[in-house]
Amino acid sequence: MKKILLLANDGWGEHRMIKVQDAMVKKVFTIDNSKTLQEAVKIMGGEHIGSLIVTKNGKPAAIFTERDLITKVLYKGISLKEKVGKYSSSPLTVIGPDMDLKDAARAMDQLKIRRLPVISKGKLVGVITSADIVKALAEAPLSI
Repeated sequence: MKKILLLANDGWGEHRMIKVQDAMVKKVFTIDNSKTLQEAVKIMGGEHIGSLIVTKNGKPAAIFTERDLITKVLYKGISLKEKVGKYSSSPLTVIGPDMDLKDAARAMDQLKIRRLPVISKGKLVGVITSADIVKALAEAPLSI
């Protein structure tokens, strides 16, 4: 059996294992937990994104996803005037930018989630999604 490694080019012609920072989206959209579901939906729709990081006192506290919108809000007939923090998923599971992409994928699979906020030195620096992982793997050179 052959083992296939997923590698990233470091810009100097050398290859290394793909890290979360190689695939994550650095432009992260947040919303304060006191804002309304309507405001969250407006941001998500306007930016064509599937989630928002929900902050409390300026710090990441939860995530509000399309799944939350459908299962916790729309399905139950909840008013969009309610606060987004009440219907967000928490506690927030986060990872670091130096984690191997394979380990991030494994964590997503085990936790049955599709998005992970990326925290470095206590700050939100990105978000990685299952789609980001698939894209990175599709673009990566393979070493057999």
